[in-house]
Amino acid sequence: GHDITEAQRVNQLLRLSENKLRAILDSTSDNYVLISPEYKILSFNKQASRVSEFVFGKPLEVGANMDDFILPMDKEDFYADTRRALNGECLHFEREIFYGDESSWIEVYYIPVYEEDGTLVGFTFNSINISERKSSELKILEQNNRLKQITWQQSHELRRHVVNVMGLYNIIKLDEQYRDWE
Repeated sequence: GHDITEAQRVNQLLRLSENKLRAILDSTSDNYVLISPEYKILSFNKQASRVSEFVFGKPLEVGANMDDFILPMDKEDFYADTRRALNGECLHFEREIFYGDESSWIEVYYIPVYEEDGTLVGFTFNSINISERKSSELKILEQNNRLKQITWQQSHELRRHVVNVMGLYNIIKLDEQYRDWE
C-alpha cells in the first residue's frame, strides 16, 4: 500500500511540474520544437504550431517528420545546422526567411538535449520573430549612412572654401613680396 501511494504522489508531482512547464512554454511568443535524432517531432509549444499552420497550412503533430515543416529553400541549412546540434554544438544566429511574398527575420537557437545519463534525446529548435528589431536596426544603419554622406559633402564644401581662402592669402602674400622688391 505504501509504495503505491508514494508512486501516485510522485506521478502527481510530475504531472503538476509538466503542466507548469507546458503553461510557461505555451504563454510565450517564441517557437519551441523538440526533435529526435531521426527528425521526428517529440514535443512543441502552441506558438510553434500556430506558426506552422500559418506557413504550411497544417499544425505540428507529435511523431510527424520535421521534414514536412521546413521551407524548401531552408532545408540544406536546416540539416547542416541540426547535424551540428546532434553532435553536441549549441547554435545561435539570425536569419531572414521567405515564404510566398512575405519574409521575416528570426533569431534561431539549436540546442542539443540529453537525458540525465548523457543519452542524446535530440535537439530543440527555438525561433523568435525579430522582424521589428531588424527593421529598426536597418533604419538606424540607413540614417547613419546618410549622416556620413552629409558629413562628407559638408567637409568637402568647407575644404573648397578653405582652399579658395588659402589661394587668396597666397596671392596677397605674393603681392606683398612683389611690392617689397620694388
